[in-house]
Amino acid sequence: MDANPNYLLIITGTVVLAVTGIAIALYIAYSSKRELTIRTQGEEAISESEERYRAIFEQAADSIVVIDAETGELVEFNDRAHENLGYTREELKELKIPDFEVIESAEEVAQHLEKITKEGSDNFETKHRTKNGEIRDIQVSSRDISLRGKNFVQSIWRDITKRKRAEEELEKSHMLLRKLSAHLQSVREEEKGQISREIHDELGQRLTALQLDLAWIDKRLHEKSEQLAKKMVSMNDLLESTSQLVEKISAALRPGILDDLGLAPAIEWQVDQYQDTTGIPCELAIIPEDFTLDRERSTAIFRILQESLTNVVRHADATKIRITVERTGDRIALEVVDNGKGITKEDISGSTSMGLLGMRERLYAWDGKFKISGRPGKGTTVSVKIPITENRRSND
Repeated sequence: MDANPNYLLIITGTVVLAVTGIAIALYIAYSSKRELTIRTQGEEAISESEERYRAIFEQAADSIVVIDAETGELVEFNDRAHENLGYTREELKELKIPDFEVIESAEEVAQHLEKITKEGSDNFETKHRTKNGEIRDIQVSSRDISLRGKNFVQSIWRDITKRKRAEEELEKSHMLLRKLSAHLQSVREEEKGQISREIHDELGQRLTALQLDLAWIDKRLHEKSEQLAKKMVSMNDLLESTSQLVEKISAALRPGILDDLGLAPAIEWQVDQYQDTTGIPCELAIIPEDFTLDRERSTAIFRILQESLTNVVRHADATKIRITVERTGDRIALEVVDNGKGITKEDISGSTSMGLLGMRERLYAWDGKFKISGRPGKGTTVSVKIPITENRRSND
């Protein structure tokens, strides 16, 4: 018997629908499983990332904190943070930044947090007070972070107390060495002055007395042989040259004109002596032409000028020097400019530049400024400025 076409159509449709349903069910099951696998893998990755972040956060050598930018409350912090501050976790949770901040007040802390949120980051140094009252130096590196529409500040606090103490001790040592250097220079100048006076007054007077005695003897010798006359002249010349040498040594130790007449005449005398000795012409300007200055500053300026002129004749190959000394109401300035070959940066910073180091050290007591510069073939300029109104640093 022939099959009913409608019946066959119904059977075929039913089979197709069944197969399609099975396929859809299988696809849904596969998709669900795949989605579940992806979600599981994602959750595992997130969990692994959180664990990694938490390990880094908790095991960091520095304190790491997350701060509410509006209230200053510590939202989160690692173990190092509460350990360094000396508080338990529970105690630190109850504190805000102003509770242990030393330098800034509560208002300043709030302004600082606001600044970080606006500018995005900040690096600075501050001080924290621990639970037991100890003050610690802290280097802070902060940046703004936004979570769910709320602003927070993440900060890394590095304890630099040991480094700061070491720096302070080093600076203290430098200051002591500078004070010792200034004291030794002062003592040296006093000794030079005393020796200079003794040479000039004692030895100079004795040589003058010998010259007078020799002249007295010469007048009373009625009969003098030619040989004796030559000897008298020779002795007189020797006494004269020795007296000049004594004057030169005395002036080199400390020119009496510096103490008797002041800095301006002493500089004029020194420049004249230098031109006579070296043959290098010097252009000198003293503004005003005459002024008074205390003994210590006068000595410093005079000795720096001497050292500068010595360096010119030793190293510069110069044919001309310009010297300017100017006193204004609040400072004394010296400038020495030559047209020599020019000092190099290597010469300025070289380990053998003890003369330059000595010049700088002479100015330390008054916070004076020393600058030396040069250009190849264009000469060298030495510039010195010493405040007059400020008090000298204590050497105690």
